[in-house]
Amino acid sequence: MNERPGAHRQPTHRAHAIGRGQGPTAWRAIAVLGAVAVCPFAVLGSALLIDLPSRLAIAWQAGTPSASVDVVPLTVTAAAVGTLAVAVVGAVLAAPNASFLGRRAALSVAAAIAGAAAGLWGLWVVTAVTAVDAVSPPPPDLELLVPLVSVLVTMRLVGLAYGAAAHDPSPRPPDPALPRADIPVGAAPRWRHDGVSGFFLAAVLALSLLGALSWRAAPVAGLTCWVMAGLTAVLVRIRLEIDERGLALSAWGRGPAMVLPWARIVEAHAVRIRPVQWGGWGFRVVPRRSSVGLRKGPGLVLTLTDGRRLGITLDEPVLPAGLVNSHLERVRGGGP
Repeated sequence: MNERPGAHRQPTHRAHAIGRGQGPTAWRAIAVLGAVAVCPFAVLGSALLIDLPSRLAIAWQAGTPSASVDVVPLTVTAAAVGTLAVAVVGAVLAAPNASFLGRRAALSVAAAIAGAAAGLWGLWVVTAVTAVDAVSPPPPDLELLVPLVSVLVTMRLVGLAYGAAAHDPSPRPPDPALPRADIPVGAAPRWRHDGVSGFFLAAVLALSLLGALSWRAAPVAGLTCWVMAGLTAVLVRIRLEIDERGLALSAWGRGPAMVLPWARIVEAHAVRIRPVQWGGWGFRVVPRRSSVGLRKGPGLVLTLTDGRRLGITLDEPVLPAGLVNSHLERVRGGGP
């Protein structure tokens, strides 16, 4: 689909500037990271009361330790890794020209590193303390689950502490060169589209079959395939609605919808979307953009007030783009 002139125009500098993380939110995020980084030291002090072994097993083979390290150097290393992550992200947050999304990405990476270090250290310490013979390996599932949970929890806490990007309190009307559509005077725009993905439908069938075939030999693998099939089924049919609330996305048109209010939308573009440029198929979030990619082809791209872009693949994106732009032009004083 051919794009109208100006469809690729980037958001104004103001839209980028307002997205910068400023003030106490950054310090709250650093405080959370710091707490994760120094946890090993705090636990080590308490461990003197529970007679922690002098060496901790960190790898096992055939049920016996194949590698171990002294508890004090291990604790110092774990804390140092977290502290280094805090120092690096502090330098990024202090950079005057860093964008909100750049700072948030740095926080996420640092949180993942600090969370992994604390999670692994905690797994090894708890295994040594709770094992009957002090050398028994942890359950296989915990070797991956504990660090993963630690990473996800740390990233979530840091994200909540840092907060969301500020929004432009007075966004401009959409670019006049972008699509427009007729909306009756005094009426809210109304439009609905159900997008179906054959790719994700095939993936659901394949995962379900694979789960059935592997259930007897490997129940965990079979259950995992069925869970993945259930999650993938959400993407088989996506409903997009435009109404007085703004733009709403929902799976199969049922259940709670993800609503993007009008106040967060700057303008809409009708362009060709390549999922590989937006992070892949399905729901994707990458720096400065998010997408709902069901296939390659024409799509609706919304520019948001925090400088991000949201892309959604559609068969005919010109009409919804026109409705969005015409409504925004009307409410912001640029049109009838």
